[in-house]
Amino acid sequence: MLTAPWLCANMESARRQEYVAVGVGSLARFFILFLFFPVLINSQLDHCLWPTGCHGDECCFNVVAKTGPICDRVPGCAASFDGDCCRNARPVYTDYGIMYGYAILLDDPLGYRPDGRRYLEIWRGVPYARPPTRENNLRFRKPVPPTQSSTKYDATYFRPSCAQPYLTQEDPFTVWSGSPYEWWKRISMRQTVQEAASVSEDCLYLNIYVVNETDSGPGNLVPGLRRKLPIVVFFDGLDHLVGSGNGYPGHVLAQLGLVVILVNYRLGPFGYLATQSGTTQSTDLSESDDVALGNYGLWDQVRALEFIRENAEKFFGDPDKITLVGHGSAAGDVALHLLSKHSGRRNPPLFHRVILMSGSDQMEGGFVKHPDESLTYAKELAHQVGCDVSTERTMLACLRGRTTEELQTAGGYVRIHRPVWLTKPWSPQVDGDFIEDRPENLWAAGKFAQIPVS
Repeated sequence: MLTAPWLCANMESARRQEYVAVGVGSLARFFILFLFFPVLINSQLDHCLWPTGCHGDECCFNVVAKTGPICDRVPGCAASFDGDCCRNARPVYTDYGIMYGYAILLDDPLGYRPDGRRYLEIWRGVPYARPPTRENNLRFRKPVPPTQSSTKYDATYFRPSCAQPYLTQEDPFTVWSGSPYEWWKRISMRQTVQEAASVSEDCLYLNIYVVNETDSGPGNLVPGLRRKLPIVVFFDGLDHLVGSGNGYPGHVLAQLGLVVILVNYRLGPFGYLATQSGTTQSTDLSESDDVALGNYGLWDQVRALEFIRENAEKFFGDPDKITLVGHGSAAGDVALHLLSKHSGRRNPPLFHRVILMSGSDQMEGGFVKHPDESLTYAKELAHQVGCDVSTERTMLACLRGRTTEELQTAGGYVRIHRPVWLTKPWSPQVDGDFIEDRPENLWAAGKFAQIPVS
């Protein structure tokens, strides 16, 4: 169990201390529940409990765990700024726009609560980087911050999940895995992808959940005195090929006194294509037209953590109490963050404790173990989409010019090793920058963040 005494440091009562401690101590159990029941969770989005009901522009959202279906049909609040859920929305001013999400009353509107009301505040599709598309000349490049803006931004709906193979009965994931993977299909993110309308390279967005208590206490009314909540940042992923943060119900954990943030980052070749190892190369090469050093999904995660740290207090979060959680291949990513001078070993660090769920950097697919493999995978992808592989420069230029659909489909077919279920081509690699050396060497040398790990 993860113990976090600092989570209870400034709680207003013993009861709140208990709830927060339970929330953090049960964090892994909550995420395990959500990971294995996303189909159930998503199916609940199509229903609503009575007598609350969904009527017109009103919001209905049963946010109490284990009580049944929920409904969150939300109008575009930024357009008219009306409707039940928009009326209570709190705009958040960032350098990249005024983020308008929506707020849902947690208390019984007919009841009486002496110290005020509680609202669940939700912001969906908050941009943390510019779209890494070929149109922006940012494909296979490190993320850059979004364009600065002072205009209103509609953060009431999910943006697309990151580009990945479509999951059908004959999808490339099935071919790539070498087995039907019926268990995966049962818990897949297909419904989430459908809800998000599409997958896209324009996918670097956050979903943020937090409870706002509008009571009469000075800590909630006076700017700067409101208590800051611990932040949980969650990365998901299956073999760095498929996944989406849109399918996880962050509203449940948020009610336990946490700011919950779900991150989408680049997957497959978009996030991990590399044409050579960076062990002997300048870090500037990662931004050149001649070579791709990969790890773009990891750099996306770094950029997301930078955005979170910069804006934490605006969302009632504590920038000095950030817990990073990764599941599956993303657990391996989190382990690599512990080793990187750009995140865990940064001063100050971008997070302060981690939870690894069902994965590590040393698992199969945790990172590319042989430097030459990355170029072989890149050439296999290029063959799939008809690109010339005579030189790395021409191959990379061709891949940067191919459509999203071509690359996301072909990315599911790339494999070299046997048995095929061990083939995990889209993985982090030693690039001489984010990952300076083989992870086992960094662990042995003590080059890792000295923070709690669960």
